[in-house]
Amino acid sequence: MKTRIALTVLLTGSFISLPLAASIRILEETAIPYTRFLSKAEFDQRFPGEVHRDGTGLAAGWDIFYSQESLRYLFGPVALRATGQDYLGELRTILADVVDQRPALSDHTLRLVQMPYDLDIISGQRAETSRDSPEPKAEEQKKPESSGFWGLLKRLFGF
Repeated sequence: MKTRIALTVLLTGSFISLPLAASIRILEETAIPYTRFLSKAEFDQRFPGEVHRDGTGLAAGWDIFYSQESLRYLFGPVALRATGQDYLGELRTILADVVDQRPALSDHTLRLVQMPYDLDIISGQRAETSRDSPEPKAEEQKKPESSGFWGLLKRLFGF
């Protein structure tokens, strides 16, 4: 019960005096598990994060993006997409518990984004497309590498 209350307060509370519609709160990805059990005050003290007016100047990497109404958060960055997907899954599980308690919070966006390439997504400038698809498009798939002696030579010399 305390878990749900802590995350509910965290996700619905106001963190700063700046207008949240124009800002993004950047938090460490390691803060995600703490949303289960820390109160809002404890969470804010332990993970103050940074507030950016826009997403410019953010570190490159994979981030977990959460938004609901005027709240926008980035948890990260992490270097590997697989690690980001793990954190995304963990936050999805936590949010599912919260939404069960407060259905009004079901209208949120939660996704894995790659910075700086998805900057327009987090700033709300374009429609969201799924980056979480497991299979690359057909034109993006690489040709299978040759095996054997000639394949080895091609790989060694970068052909």
